[in-house]
Amino acid sequence: MLDIQNFIGAPKIMATEIDASTTKFDLKNLPRGFGHTLGNAMRRIILAYNLGGAITGIKIKGVPHEYYVIDGVKENVVSMLLNFKKLRFTFDEKVDTLQWVSQRFKGIGVYTASSLKLPAGITLLNTDEVLFEITDASVEINMDIRIEK
Repeated sequence: MLDIQNFIGAPKIMATEIDASTTKFDLKNLPRGFGHTLGNAMRRIILAYNLGGAITGIKIKGVPHEYYVIDGVKENVVSMLLNFKKLRFTFDEKVDTLQWVSQRFKGIGVYTASSLKLPAGITLLNTDEVLFEITDASVEINMDIRIEK
């Protein structure tokens, strides 16, 4: 045992079952740095079993780079990308882990996440997110969106 553990005591782990699907763990008297190690391991386990989807890439027709400004669109491309990155999805088990979705936006107005047309098996969780606003009637935005688990 480490010298500090003689002073603070041996590590103690106490588990309390709250209900059928929830358990509370109390960890006490851990050596220095051991809490980070346990926390990182728990984080990886939670992320591995929390299956969801997010947008991992976007291709906009006619846009050469992310710092481009589209005429007739209120937001620049960086702001648009950040708005798209906020979206969260759920996947059915039958759906592949990678999906490309083509979208076309035309006409003046504010486009929200509910404007997206998604294939069967993919469900959008936050439909009220504002993506961008078109201010010129002649503007048409064509984009391909990559959604991954």
